[in-house]
Amino acid sequence: ESAGGEKDKAVVSCEGTESRDDTVGHFRGGLGSLVTERYEVLRDVGMGTFGRVVECVDRRYDDTVAIKIVRDVRRYHESAKIEADILRDVNGRGGRGVGLCVRMFRSFNFKGHYCLVFESLGRSLYDFLKRHDYRPFPLYCVKDFASQLLDALDFLHGFHLIHTDLKPENILLTTNKEVSYKNVNGVVEIAPASTKIKVIDFGGATYDNEKKILHRQHAPVPRPGGNPGPGLVHAL
Repeated sequence: ESAGGEKDKAVVSCEGTESRDDTVGHFRGGLGSLVTERYEVLRDVGMGTFGRVVECVDRRYDDTVAIKIVRDVRRYHESAKIEADILRDVNGRGGRGVGLCVRMFRSFNFKGHYCLVFESLGRSLYDFLKRHDYRPFPLYCVKDFASQLLDALDFLHGFHLIHTDLKPENILLTTNKEVSYKNVNGVVEIAPASTKIKVIDFGGATYDNEKKILHRQHAPVPRPGGNPGPGLVHAL
């Protein structure tokens, strides 16, 4: 039992084995590994509790993609399938904001891992800030980011979808190119070459329309002060 008196929850893999180790079930392939015969791993992009994100070359189209390779653990596998369904809904709609959400090309199973194939994008806003010692973005960038985020949220709320986890880590630039400029004090600073962004990570997204609410096996992310409800979220 944990210190709080609750029993530790076992992680069940898709093959039925149990483990309390967060390292269990990860995709172990490295540089040059194949994800099916179509995708060749170029580099790691990131790793989390859910699994790994790798940059790959799509050998069919000679293009670069990002693949989220989910751990071979039942609860993550099922959640990833729900995320894929939500992304198909998002990507299949028209409107001003659809281009501000990451595009998923396809999803599939590979050796027990559920895989989601995305367009390749740049760094997150958080990673850009971290890379440059957390110096703030210039005002024109902040204005462009805010305008695009409002358009993206208006688009999502138009069909009753709430992202639930919007933060700098889940907002990606579309390119890693950078430019230098002089601030008001004449000091040379670095800014993104393009202010175009896209919202990613719909793994915690939920519909506020009861007819489309999807059951999830993991607990919702707690919110400071409790859940304000969809009415307040939409008003914001």
